[in-house]
Amino acid sequence: MLRWRSACTGAPAGTNVTFDIATANGTATAGSDYVAQSLTGQTISAGSSTYSFTVLVNGDTLNEANETFFVNVTNVTNATVADGQGQGTIINDDPPPPILNIDNSNATTKYDAATDGVLLLRYLFGYRDAALVNGALGSGPSLRDATQIAAHVSASLTALDVDGDSKTLALTDGLMILRRLLGLSGAALTANAKQGVASDATIAAAIDALKP
Repeated sequence: MLRWRSACTGAPAGTNVTFDIATANGTATAGSDYVAQSLTGQTISAGSSTYSFTVLVNGDTLNEANETFFVNVTNVTNATVADGQGQGTIINDDPPPPILNIDNSNATTKYDAATDGVLLLRYLFGYRDAALVNGALGSGPSLRDATQIAAHVSASLTALDVDGDSKTLALTDGLMILRRLLGLSGAALTANAKQGVASDATIAAAIDALKP
């Protein structure tokens, strides 16, 4: 919930100030991000100088950029408008989804070798669009589509370099991540897949850190 306080100065003594006030979209969208408000014939009574206006913000669990909307004051009588627009900012307070929840699925298929592991391997092998996601999506109300999955993996490539060799490849990092999602550890996790000098335990820890 955001609350505005409008200040009024310079109105003639003994007169009421009237105005209309309404929200308007910025980067935030009425309905999904906040509840639109539009009030007409509002009054700041003679002898008073402030007016409060409350906007209800809709909470969600999506990690997204901070978003803005506006509050506009119009049709003012008995006062001169110095600044008729205020801006509200909805601050994102949701953590980003864990990197290895590739499809952003719910707990039933979160960190699943048959979904997240397969999607990651397919991406690293160059699959895109329907070929990337066919038969490999988990369950949940906020699943990523193929384009979103590709963008998520692309943005996470540095973190997905679990053996620390400055390359994120299907037959090294992708294969070891799939094995870890299947429960493997030690030599079984890294056999014929590890590049660089990281220990088996270090690689396992690096993968586990991607699914807190």
